[in-house]
Amino acid sequence: MGRELKARFRGTLFGPLWMLIQPLFFLIIYFTVFVSLFESSGFTSLPGIQLRHPLTAFYEEHKEAVFALSMFVGLIPWIAFSETVARATGCIMENGSLIKKFAFPSELLPVYLVGVSLINTVISMAVLAVAVFIILGGTTPEMLWLFPIVLILQGLFTLGICYLVSCASVFIRDLTQMIPILLTFVFFLSPIFYITKQLDSKFSWITEWNPVTYLIEPYRQIFVMFPGLSPHTNHGEIPWRMVGILAAVSLGFLVIGYYTFRRYQPRFADEV
Repeated sequence: MGRELKARFRGTLFGPLWMLIQPLFFLIIYFTVFVSLFESSGFTSLPGIQLRHPLTAFYEEHKEAVFALSMFVGLIPWIAFSETVARATGCIMENGSLIKKFAFPSELLPVYLVGVSLINTVISMAVLAVAVFIILGGTTPEMLWLFPIVLILQGLFTLGICYLVSCASVFIRDLTQMIPILLTFVFFLSPIFYITKQLDSKFSWITEWNPVTYLIEPYRQIFVMFPGLSPHTNHGEIPWRMVGILAAVSLGFLVIGYYTFRRYQPRFADEV
């Protein structure tokens, strides 16, 4: 993992500090853009959201900030997931010399990538938590214990996908070009720059069957305190259904991905 971090920031002026600088500037950019969008559009309420909670007046007063922060909190796990999966397409091929010459445990290569992505997620969420504290006066303290659980599930889900992608890319080289296209498609099917309650009922199945939905919404429940944000839980309620679905999907992908990786692992040396 340390090797991956050094390789990523080798030759840069700020080195690992970019892990803090990037999310900070992303937050500033998206906050500025979305607040300006709300003000220029003349929105009087959050679109598609019915706020029935004692904090309604507070959220109506800070609706632009709440909406901007909710978009940013969805972007954090998506960037970590998509960048890691994209890098996984080449992690076996790029380390072909290790796989050919040594009894190197190649199953660790995707683990390094996922570990770095989780570190980035923690740093970005810390920046977000500070912004929420400054702008909204804090987050929901009784929900913070859920953060490490969702973070671990994010890692398992990403690792399972990376095992599948890295293994398949050894035999299907076109995947290196195809995966970014597929990730862009999934991006627009995920509730990152929109909220699931904004969707017409006939399109709601898109997010219902998208596992990324169940990765993003628990983070929103934990950090943004957005009443009525999720169609699955009310404000202050632990999103057990979403976390349960995420756990099942994550473990399923991990088992399938690891089994597939181990099955074809003996052929890697011949292919690379």
